[in-house]
Amino acid sequence: LDVARRVGDRFAELETLTGSLSTFLALGRWDDALAQAQEAMGAEELASLEYAAAGLLDMTALHVRRGDLQEALLLLDSMQWAGSSEDWQYRANYALCRAEVLRAEGRPAEALAAAEEVLAKRAELGFGLTNGLVKTALVQGVEAALDLGNLDRADGLLSMVRAARPGQV
Repeated sequence: LDVARRVGDRFAELETLTGSLSTFLALGRWDDALAQAQEAMGAEELASLEYAAAGLLDMTALHVRRGDLQEALLLLDSMQWAGSSEDWQYRANYALCRAEVLRAEGRPAEALAAAEEVLAKRAELGFGLTNGLVKTALVQGVEAALDLGNLDRADGLLSMVRAARPGQV
């Protein structure tokens, strides 16, 4: 981040700000993630940098886990372009963020459908279980199935993991 700022590479700066959000979230550094997301959202160039802007979707999970569904919904609303993007990864990430919000709203059937849509598309595109979006889809799908009390569906999703060879998950 410092190097990008020092050389004046605004794209690299914004990409670093948003690209590290998932890492901060995984490490439990939520306040750092919020600060970086807010800094990135203040950049007028962000709207024209689709790749950097897409990283903000990761903040949906933080808002949901903090119980701020309104903020999560506002973020999803501002990122609707990702849900209809030509890029499968943007569409999948949007669908999975939406699934997390749907589960938090008590709508597990819709969340399960969103997760299964991503899983169906990954098979078509040849993405394996090592893909981060596929892993997230499995988690969202299993949790939504459990929320519905559908143990058979949860087990069916987990069977994909059990059937995988070592190194495929």
